[in-house]
Amino acid sequence: MILADLPAEPWQRVGTDLFHLNGKNYLLVIDYLSNYPEIALLPTMTAACVIKHLKSIFARHGIPQMVCSDNGPCFHCKEFQTFAETYDIQHVTSSPLYAQSNGKAEKGVHIVKRLLKKAKDSNADPYLALLSYQASPLEHGMSPAELLMRRKLRTTLPYSAGHKQNRNLKQKLERLRRRQKENYDKSQTHPPVLRRSACRVKPPDRLNL
Repeated sequence: MILADLPAEPWQRVGTDLFHLNGKNYLLVIDYLSNYPEIALLPTMTAACVIKHLKSIFARHGIPQMVCSDNGPCFHCKEFQTFAETYDIQHVTSSPLYAQSNGKAEKGVHIVKRLLKKAKDSNADPYLALLSYQASPLEHGMSPAELLMRRKLRTTLPYSAGHKQNRNLKQKLERLRRRQKENYDKSQTHPPVLRRSACRVKPPDRLNL
């Protein structure tokens, strides 16, 4: 597992992906530093619709420096390229041979799907379920909202407006990521390739037409 450097600030780099759940299509955007997720219900799966909702999200949080996505048709097209250039965004797509290079967004999809499924099964408000995740402390002790917005979000649960500055947050995030990497690497059958190591790359299988 290869770890990318953490962004210096929240919302500098975001991951985005599309997913389908309960007959509906959604757009997910997740911040690489804070893990703060945003979702939007998509009436259509066109590039124009995806771009419209990205603009709405960026109007709330600002324009990120980098957007990471897969090579789906909504992202790998001239219309999205023009949007990225107009908004001065560096658009990075994942490798078709290594899908985990868009792992941040895929993990975000997994989290949000679980929240929405649980809300549906219990007949709860899905927006409150999402808000609860955004406002709940993660393993390092701060919530995605605190990391992104520098404040706590009010929910239907008991609320405390006090804010405790955590100056060692970056170090905690790094330790947490490295522990996750170690656990991932232990489950792999092949050792990781070291930087500058000589290696051979197997070409993708070709279809025999």
